[in-house]
Amino acid sequence: MPAGTVCLAVVVWVGFPFVLLSGSVMWDKADWRLAAIHGGDWLIKILLVCLLVGLWH
Repeated sequence: MPAGTVCLAVVVWVGFPFVLLSGSVMWDKADWRLAAIHGGDWLIKILLVCLLVGLWH
């Protein structure tokens, strides 16, 4: 997997789902374990999408 693809995926992940999920844990008292599962799920999905777009491009 190219380094640029991984970097883009991590930046997108931190910019959207990580911020959203960490806010829900802090302010809405969501369970941190469930948020961690969702965060990992989002990271894998974003990595796959970035990889597919990178290979397609």
